[in-house]
Amino acid sequence: MNNDLPTPGSAPNTPATTWRVLKFGGTSVRDPGRMATVAEIVKGAHERADRIAVVVSALGGATDQLVELVESRAREHALSELELRHRAAALSLSDLAATTAVEELLAQLQAFAHALPDDPAAVTLEQRDLAMSFGERLSVPLVAAALRRHGIDAATCDTRDLITTSDRFGSAEVDHDASFKKISERFNQSAALLVTTGFLGSTVDGRTTTLGRGGSDLTAALLGAALNAAEIEIWTDVDGVLNADPRVVDDAFSIPNLSYEEVMELAHFGAEVLYPPTVTPARARKIPIRILNTLNPSFEGTLICSASSLREPAQDSSCTSPFAGITAIADVSLLTLGGSGLLGVTGTAHRFFGALANVNCNVILISQASSEHSICCAVPPEQAQSARVAVDLEFAAERARGRVQAVRIEPSLSVVAAVGAGMRERPGIAGLVFSILGENRINVRAIAQGSSELNISVVVRAGDREAAVRALHRAMFGAPPAPATIPLNVVVAGVGGVGAEVLKMVQGQPERLRLSGIIASQHQLLADIDAVTTATDAPTDSGGWRALMKEQGEANDPEGLVAWFHERANKPGRTACALVDCTASSSVTELYPQLVDAGIAIVAANKLGVAADLSADTSLQWRSTGRAHEPAGQFGFEATVGAGLPVISTLRSLLESGDRILEISGVFSGTLGFLLDQVRSGASASEAIKTAYDNGFTEPDPRDDLSGTDVARKLLILARVCGVSGSIDDVAVEPLIPLDAAASIEDFWQTLDSANEAIDARLRSATDSGDSLAYLARAQFAEDGEVTAGVELSVGLRQLPSSHPACQLRGSDNLFLFRTERYREQPLIIRGPGAGTTVTAAGVMTDLLAIAAHAGEGS
Repeated sequence: MNNDLPTPGSAPNTPATTWRVLKFGGTSVRDPGRMATVAEIVKGAHERADRIAVVVSALGGATDQLVELVESRAREHALSELELRHRAAALSLSDLAATTAVEELLAQLQAFAHALPDDPAAVTLEQRDLAMSFGERLSVPLVAAALRRHGIDAATCDTRDLITTSDRFGSAEVDHDASFKKISERFNQSAALLVTTGFLGSTVDGRTTTLGRGGSDLTAALLGAALNAAEIEIWTDVDGVLNADPRVVDDAFSIPNLSYEEVMELAHFGAEVLYPPTVTPARARKIPIRILNTLNPSFEGTLICSASSLREPAQDSSCTSPFAGITAIADVSLLTLGGSGLLGVTGTAHRFFGALANVNCNVILISQASSEHSICCAVPPEQAQSARVAVDLEFAAERARGRVQAVRIEPSLSVVAAVGAGMRERPGIAGLVFSILGENRINVRAIAQGSSELNISVVVRAGDREAAVRALHRAMFGAPPAPATIPLNVVVAGVGGVGAEVLKMVQGQPERLRLSGIIASQHQLLADIDAVTTATDAPTDSGGWRALMKEQGEANDPEGLVAWFHERANKPGRTACALVDCTASSSVTELYPQLVDAGIAIVAANKLGVAADLSADTSLQWRSTGRAHEPAGQFGFEATVGAGLPVISTLRSLLESGDRILEISGVFSGTLGFLLDQVRSGASASEAIKTAYDNGFTEPDPRDDLSGTDVARKLLILARVCGVSGSIDDVAVEPLIPLDAAASIEDFWQTLDSANEAIDARLRSATDSGDSLAYLARAQFAEDGEVTAGVELSVGLRQLPSSHPACQLRGSDNLFLFRTERYREQPLIIRGPGAGTTVTAAGVMTDLLAIAAHAGEGS
């Protein structure tokens, strides 16, 4: 097998043909919506090349499901999920060829799964590779169908027929000579655009192999090299290569250009850039690689090419630093061999690393004392013990004579690396790094500098890793220049009381927010509304958007709204958009998952989406943000619970700081608080309900308040922030007054007086006992604060001592009481207006401005 790359002239490619290879990762092809974006990108690529080759990964998450299929005894769940997902995608694309191909592959997968050994430990690496191959093989016909829907003549290609490899299953070596010849012949003979499987190859006798996790990048590079492509594009879900991990460094920024050598160093030391072997074929042919973002296709990304081809540095903060980026490997162990017997003895390093090679130990970093008294290296922690045994055995004779000490293992360490070609021109880099870390009281356990002078690496305590990365980034790059603030595009759905107030507030913030759409009950207006209405004295009355809606508005079209957001998000220039949901409609909340997937921010006053059944296809996915939980994506929902009160933000702060929630209780409805306050003051229940409705304190249908459903949703939302995954059915709800669910709203108003007697009787009973009434919501957690131990959720009218905080409320005030480990004896209380259009709109604006501050800079 020849693993060396053929010379450029050996590939039988037509010189006049310009090829471009585009590789799309799993997040880029996760569903038909993302595939449509891919199709638009591919169409645009035709303007820059004669021929296009497309490489795709498995649908996002499919590879993990295939891993579960192999590693679990209960395989039916993973199999069912894979079948459901790919069949749904095929159905959505309405392509007979894709549907047929998917069904055939699913049948093969099912037969394969049933033939696997019952014991996952008995599954061979060869069987595992075959299992993994189904992800890409299922993805290819779906993406080809999406391209055909956009007018592109697309066919499928299985790279197992093209890429010949060794039989090292799991990470096979490529025979470049054999593979390049087959790739060139197949692609140059095909008139159609070929959508090819990434990640896959086969042995000379036809057994399926994989190129390593992330091997789809390598597939793209192999195709690019075989076709002498003008450029290889790797499409991901981030804006190119960042100069630090954004989860650690808030102001990390995209690197405009990197050399092949720099990107290999960054990848080696932990940066999630691209699969490291990808660089080798591209570098041999001097083919540029560009890292791009499918969710932000207008962004230039990062160009990776030979050092002599790099563009002049951009005039930004990166040009003043000798480093391209700061990266880290989170968990390593340090192996140290020391003793006087190492002094002046030739071959010591050879024996040391030979022993490690014998046990297939991956050496991450090497450091040797200048006195040759010791030698150490960083290795993966799971390999440390076997490495120690191998080295001790190799030097057993020296140990017996007391000339070499036993190998010492230091666990729980991290490697932090600064990478950049500029280090070659800057003396004193090592001293500078030591100085920066010393000033931040970070102790260095070992240091190494590559012979290429492209990186300097230090080993520090794992607990100091993030501080070290931030300190080096701050010192080497400083704060990036503040970009001009560009207003966030805002579409407001629902123009009733709260929505109308939000419209006024949005148009009062022209530097940060731009009103770009309004969704009313029957019609929608999607335009640059501010450009038309800001000249009027009152843009939210009939002289502004209402007149524009009458002239240009269209019938509500949920699919059209999603498409409009997609187009807006992907057009050059401003990409940040937000939907503000001030409706009480599930038809809007059903759009949330699609909008979140498209990168659209959502701010909700509507509780239906946040409290929806988590098992529904249109439900939001919740994620952990540490100790607290929230919906995925940029999602603001403060107003769903406390209107303008900082309830959710306070709960998040308690959880993230490590406190344990024992109980959440209180009066969560300003409407019901107002009603009971009116009743205690002498009004009848029916009079109080009518007054609350007239003052805008109730939901559009007051029965949502009176039934307790609205309060139950608020309680469920707070429980979900704590990690509870239940549904509204898990809340025990007692309505404030008896209600006929089958009655119309008109019948409700006509029969409302019948509610007076029941409330009056409860109030008299409480008063006779010296107590009072409150409509109380309560979440009772286990005393250890663990949500897995269960939580009791209840809502209803309760008789409480008159001294209870819930009985001290006046008007429409809400009360939220948090009893926690820290606030056990004296609970933390939030009290204030919990109803009303203005305060609810203010809660919406708090979330909206926070999103604008995050998304409105740069881009």
